[in-house]
Amino acid sequence: MAKKVVVTGANGGLGTFVTQKLLDTGYEVYGTVIPGGPSPDELKSTFKNNENLQVEAVDALKADESANFIRQAGEIEGAVLTVGGFQMKSFLKTTDQDLDQMIDLNFRTAFHFAQPLAKKLKEQQKGHIFFIGSKPAVEKGGKALTSYTISKHMLVKLYEIVNEEFRGTQASAVLIAPDMIDTIPNRQAMPDANFDEWVKPVEIADAIAFYLSGQAGRIREPLLKIYGSY
Repeated sequence: MAKKVVVTGANGGLGTFVTQKLLDTGYEVYGTVIPGGPSPDELKSTFKNNENLQVEAVDALKADESANFIRQAGEIEGAVLTVGGFQMKSFLKTTDQDLDQMIDLNFRTAFHFAQPLAKKLKEQQKGHIFFIGSKPAVEKGGKALTSYTISKHMLVKLYEIVNEEFRGTQASAVLIAPDMIDTIPNRQAMPDANFDEWVKPVEIADAIAFYLSGQAGRIREPLLKIYGSY
């Protein structure tokens, strides 16, 4: 039987590549999509090797829906939490509404899945949770992306706390901190950028597949900085 991996935001700019990579590698993928978007059947048809793909509409801003989804997943090898959003706005122009929006999209959605996932993986004594951070959240700077950077930095702390929960087990949280990811929405937001320097989603997907494999079995609490330029 194929090992199962949860992917939140399975049809997103990063989630699509992660889902396809895991399917191609032989995993069963249990993915989420936003309610009101493409139907799960529609989405499933866009992937190759989709016989091992199951998709459900889940509102990640509702803790009970997120927890119920994880409960139904059964035993899992890990989870990749790709739901999130991006905002470019300077510190002096950032509003409470901007902060609320980014914290909801980038932190609260991850928190709602991380709690039931941590409980499940502690019971299993193994598995990985992958958080998608960002370069400005782990390096100095971020003024031009204030609300986004703050929300992603909150994920850094969440990653540390989850690993505290996992001490004494074979489970581990992984923080991926990419530079700008080369997705369609990001290209549309910054049409004059040099896309060749951006991180390709498939590069992140490849790293995730490696850390799920037995080759990375003894690596603990990794922080993966995946930068297009430095």
